[in-house]
Amino acid sequence: EEEEEEDFVFHEEDVDTYVTSRNMLGQIDMYLNDLEGILDEEENELSQVETHRIAMKTREKSKKSEVKEFKAKHPEDRSSKLFKAIVEQYKEIRRQRMQFDKKVEEKEVIVKKLKQYRNKVAKQQQRLVEVAKKELLAINIVFVLDITTSMKQFIDTFVHQLIDKVIVNLRNAKKNLGMFNLNLSFVGYQDFHFDKDGTCTAPSVYHIHRFFSADNAENVRYFVEWMNRLECGDGADEPEDVVGGLEEAKLLFLKGPPALTNVLVHIADAPCHGKRFHSLPVDNLPDGDERNILQTVEQLQSLGVDYYFAQLNNSTDGMCHAFSQVYKQQQRLFASTTTTAGVFESVRLSLTAQNGIESFLTNKIVDSFISKEEERRQMQQEADEVGINDV
Repeated sequence: EEEEEEDFVFHEEDVDTYVTSRNMLGQIDMYLNDLEGILDEEENELSQVETHRIAMKTREKSKKSEVKEFKAKHPEDRSSKLFKAIVEQYKEIRRQRMQFDKKVEEKEVIVKKLKQYRNKVAKQQQRLVEVAKKELLAINIVFVLDITTSMKQFIDTFVHQLIDKVIVNLRNAKKNLGMFNLNLSFVGYQDFHFDKDGTCTAPSVYHIHRFFSADNAENVRYFVEWMNRLECGDGADEPEDVVGGLEEAKLLFLKGPPALTNVLVHIADAPCHGKRFHSLPVDNLPDGDERNILQTVEQLQSLGVDYYFAQLNNSTDGMCHAFSQVYKQQQRLFASTTTTAGVFESVRLSLTAQNGIESFLTNKIVDSFISKEEERRQMQQEADEVGINDV
């Protein structure tokens, strides 16, 4: 009984600690299963004790009748050894029955409290499921845009139309795909500054807009106005600082809200630095810079980012091929397109794939969600030293 009480106290404390601090869905699911197992054991023991008590009550009743019967037959012989033995047997049976009464009461208390704790954890699980569903049913889109001078004609026409179409169509898509949160952000990148002999004299410039909810019309209006104020910068050579733009996008995904779907829409008319990625005649950084762009692309893939590149000319063919090979190895989506259909299809597949989201604790979604969040937090810790520029 002392061991049972110690086990019970341990689980009580563990539940209280867990409910207040350990809110990982996979862990709470396993803990709930543990509680169910403990509850089953206690209920089985209660049933066994109750069976013993019933048997002991039957023996007690029988022995009590034996005492009465002896008294009736031998009213003057109550001091005999036989009578005393019968009475002692009755008292011992009664004592054992009372012990079983006590055990039954104790087990009933334990079972009752375990059920209360089980219900408490189940409610916490349901609350976390609702939170996770809300987080999972979100779409994060980062627009990464080359904002050098050669892009100005595209920005004034195609780019604004593309972004506006993505926003409008995804907001309308809620009617068919169900409710989800649409979060947008933006990275505009230029290039390093070089002097006439190709020496780098100044770093690249980035224009960053953090994630905002596109469900709010005022947020969208502000974002469009902010984009309209962006000024394109000159580039000394044809390749641009693509890796810098992707690094900033990676940081936005790391520090952004958790989402079921992460999409990067990259719009550019020039490739990254590094002769291996293009055949352009002039590249002031023919070996690329010290940052490994393919490693950055791989990190985006590991964050679950679907990468869409709006290809404006064939100068980016080599870069697109290299990026697609990274994504192909990791079985994620990289697409080179000039339409928005791919973006919508990525969102649609991600959402409709979760048609069993109400019961997703029973499949691999929890595992992937937890592992993704753990990787996300780890990469975020590594990125904290770098930081993200404000708008």
